[in-house]
Amino acid sequence: MLDISVVGDIFAAPGPPKVFEALKRANRDAGVLFVVLNHAGDVLSANTAMEMAKKEGFRVKMILTHEDIAPGIDAP
Repeated sequence: MLDISVVGDIFAAPGPPKVFEALKRANRDAGVLFVVLNHAGDVLSANTAMEMAKKEGFRVKMILTHEDIAPGIDAP
């Protein structure tokens, strides 16, 4: 479903240069759909990388997503 996944060190977001490098690799004529986890560090890196990409003329659309688990729900 995804072309590229960018990870940081354990419990840390990847830095903007690493994210920008991934955007460069994923860039196509139609643009890039950029899926970002809604964590503070990930969003900060993503916003900075998007600014870098837009300065280079990339068409980028970011979507924020959430965890795939729901904490606080009691299972029977």
